[in-house]
Amino acid sequence: MGKIINTEIEKLKVKIYEQDQLMEILKSAGFKQIRTLKAFDQSSGPASQNESIVYECRK
Repeated sequence: MGKIINTEIEKLKVKIYEQDQLMEILKSAGFKQIRTLKAFDQSSGPASQNESIVYECRK
């Protein structure tokens, strides 16, 4: 059977923002066109119960 020959551990830092907070951060960074999308479904906007939101931004 196969066995593990090497393991790599990588730390990932994540910051979680409220939607209003992130919108302000993006605007202050110079983004003019900001669109929010439901994760994994770009045909609709996010609902309040969605845990993940995708931000599409253009300057």
